Amino acid sequence: MLVAGALVLVVGCAGQPAPDAPSPVPVAARLDALAAKLATCNVSELATGLAMDPQVGEVWRVFSEGSEYASLVEDAQRPPHVRFAAALVLRSESMIEFQMVNPHVMAQVFASALQNDLAGYAFPWGSLWAPGEPLGLLGQVFVELGPPAEPELGRLLDDPSERSAYLGREIASEMAARQYRVKDFAAFYLAQIAHLDLPWERDLARRDQAIERLRVQLPLLPPVAPRPATVGLGERAVPQVRTSSANVRLARPHLPSAAIRATGD
Repeated sequence: MLVAGALVLVVGCAGQPAPDAPSPVPVAARLDALAAKLATCNVSELATGLAMDPQVGEVWRVFSEGSEYASLVEDAQRPPHVRFAAALVLRSESMIEFQMVNPHVMAQVFASALQNDLAGYAFPWGSLWAPGEPLGLLGQVFVELGPPAEPELGRLLDDPSERSAYLGREIASEMAARQYRVKDFAAFYLAQIAHLDLPWERDLARRDQAIERLRVQLPLLPPVAPRPATVGLGERAVPQVRTSSANVRLARPHLPSAAIRATGD
């Protein structure tokens, strides 16, 4: 009886269909979910805090595949702030994957963030000629990218938009007096990449003349030729670089309450 019962039990279990394994989430759906999550992030706080910002850990706990962030960075159809947020989280959590992204595309994303003031502050882009950190946490990305960043930075040499938001009342006042503009940041990075001299000029007209001399010394590389768009994890595409003569500014992201913005004289 025991043997027969055991036989029945074995046959019965063998005859039951195995439970279905959960279906994997399609790649496109995961990318859309990650993009939606990044779209809700405070991009200004991501840009100023990087790995120290708790948002980074919150997003990474749910989406921990670096290749997914890289795919969003390289997808020209995604909103600029989503691509920038993806790059910031990737830089904070996986420097190896960050460095594997097409450098021309990464330069485009960071140049767009600088031009459209996605960081909300100027200090992450560096102190330039002033004491402190000349390149900042974000500006050093351009120098790391090297020559591939030159075409995108070159497009910013004609942008006079002000970038003078620094933390601390005294520092903010001092930096505002310097009247830094988008073109100043771009020129400073270009000089660093090419190891060229770019002297500090307090007078804006003289500074513009120095920038023009730099432009002549540094013929800019043509933009990278695009490949057919394929935004999968298996093969990342290089989206076409789009430029415009208009200075399109996005809505300023929320700034942390500790910010002190000073205005120039």
